[in-house]
Amino acid sequence: MAIEINGNQFRGKSRTTLSQITQLSDKLRRRKIVGSNQTALETALLLRLVVSNAKFSSIEELLAIVEAVGQSLLDSQPKELAIINVTRKVLKLIREEYQQALRASNLDSSEPALRSSFMTPKLYDVGLPKDQMNDSTAQSSSYQFQKSNSDIDDFNRKSTTVMIQAIQEVIDEIETTYEQVSKNASNHIKSTDVILTIGKSKTAESFIKSAATTSGGLMVYVAENAPLFNGKDMVKSLEQVKGVKVIMISDSTIYSLMPRITKVVIGTHVVLSNGGIIAETGTYLTSAIAGMHATPVICVTGQFKITSNKDNRESGEFSSSDYVNSGKMIKYDDGRVVDRVDVGVPYYEYVKPEMITVFITNDGEYPPMLIRRLIDEEMSD
Repeated sequence: MAIEINGNQFRGKSRTTLSQITQLSDKLRRRKIVGSNQTALETALLLRLVVSNAKFSSIEELLAIVEAVGQSLLDSQPKELAIINVTRKVLKLIREEYQQALRASNLDSSEPALRSSFMTPKLYDVGLPKDQMNDSTAQSSSYQFQKSNSDIDDFNRKSTTVMIQAIQEVIDEIETTYEQVSKNASNHIKSTDVILTIGKSKTAESFIKSAATTSGGLMVYVAENAPLFNGKDMVKSLEQVKGVKVIMISDSTIYSLMPRITKVVIGTHVVLSNGGIIAETGTYLTSAIAGMHATPVICVTGQFKITSNKDNRESGEFSSSDYVNSGKMIKYDDGRVVDRVDVGVPYYEYVKPEMITVFITNDGEYPPMLIRRLIDEEMSD
């Protein structure tokens, strides 16, 4: 069966693959799946299915399949940059496992790691574009397929199996993100700390709960985060933890309350390569006020949220087309207001790297200045 996505055709074993791609793209487009964690998990699960069902005669063809699927998902929802990060990691793992399979099959033990481009240059760049691959790389990548059909099928089965196992590791990493981020929470938060968080981040929620459980008690203030008002859900969740005293506050009281706060804990939607973040509106205000009082700002996040995209998000481009219903912020019953005022409430905003004290991820702690190095290490072959 031939499947075409964005002009790229590939063969799969059943129509289920195309159906799953279409369904996930539709869910992303309609915002039935929202948030980096869920998006990353669904992307990884889909790519595992794609790789298991793909029929390919060269490694470039398999990489093109994965790239096409990732690009299709990203086109459906450009704001979910976790799609880029997960697809990038899967591409890297495919190349690595392919190399190991080659060496294990004694087909070519000296072949250099393959490189591949993913996404449009504007959003993402990893390695060399296909038209810049040298002849030796192109020739060596198809070396093993100069064998009999049975050899090809046997090699494909073995290499595909280990590729799927590698993708499963990505899935496991995403599923255990909250647990891994929170395991060292007690090293950063003590029972004497007074914590402020804004809205409801599942990663921040897990981190605070872990710290409270370990310390035996904690004082937490939660800003309501208008107009989403998801701080109410955060309060309900934290109230269930023994020893936690939690108080919800309005966003307007953050400034007056900050002198009492010893640590600010925030989540994020995206971590940019410069150490800045894209987070829900209200995070910038909270971080800026914390900076005025020299209060540490701890950003908790999974590493799959760290992106090497080249866009200048500080310009506000990221949030320019994603707004919350402003009816929750202003009453439109008065016709004079409707006629004279336009109220825009962006869902996301950019927070500068100098406002963040430390990133705590599922694989370690990093100051903002080291995010670029972390990306370079992750992307290197």
